[in-house]
Amino acid sequence: MPLLAFNFPFFIINCFPTNNHSQPFLSSMKFACLVLLFTLLNISAFSRSCVRRGASETGSRPCYVTGCSGQVCSARRNVATTCEWKEEYTCYASATCERQRNGRCGWTQTEELQQCIEDARNPPSNGPCYVGGCSGQLCTDHEGAISTCEWTEAYACYRDATCERQSNGRCGWTQTDELQECLDNAS
Repeated sequence: MPLLAFNFPFFIINCFPTNNHSQPFLSSMKFACLVLLFTLLNISAFSRSCVRRGASETGSRPCYVTGCSGQVCSARRNVATTCEWKEEYTCYASATCERQRNGRCGWTQTEELQQCIEDARNPPSNGPCYVGGCSGQLCTDHEGAISTCEWTEAYACYRDATCERQSNGRCGWTQTDELQECLDNAS
């Protein structure tokens, strides 16, 4: 802006030179100069108002759910994204889009949202469940699952427990009174 402000009077003088011949209408050069002058003044006024408004209202501006599939939380109303569908996008239908601590728009991270996204990204299979881990404490969809090799008394409880697909579709230890009692006594 300093360059424009410095050259602004020079611009006006050169755009509208004085001459002895008065013309009843603007020449095309004068018309072009007027359009350019009007444009520059509008841009200057707009940019100053945006800077002022952006600095003072940062925390109060709304956030919008946008994107082709409603998966984006943004300060802009219409964010263009590729129109693809991922199962995790259903999780955002019940999530909260709002300003976060850093002042930016974003999805408020809750346990429910994180679990929903995790479940959507890793859907359960219908195959068998396997006991794994160094101490036999894991119940997973994957044969040969490994873990660190440490021992706690609670791991002994899983020797007689049932590793099977649970009501949520995932592999896990079936919770029985006997397993819960054993785990309670081990801790």
